[in-house]
Amino acid sequence: MNRNIESRVRKLEKEVNMNDLRNLTDQELDSLILGELGAMTAEHGSIMGAVSFYRSLGLPDFDAHADLIENSIPVFQEMIERRHSAEA
Repeated sequence: MNRNIESRVRKLEKEVNMNDLRNLTDQELDSLILGELGAMTAEHGSIMGAVSFYRSLGLPDFDAHADLIENSIPVFQEMIERRHSAEA
């Protein structure tokens, strides 16, 4: 596994007890996910840049990860819209 990805996963696991995710509000979960998307975008230039990177690795797990990200883009857009609505 790519060292950078391993590092990010370990950092996320330290920051968030995975068992506590069910206790997060929708807004808290959105913030957590959007924060990770921001980090991914900063590293790869865009969400689709990250998807391309994961696919380029040629490993089934990363292909599945790329598919998940790509298929979740409409959900990410909804999260962003909710965040902007709450801030307005």
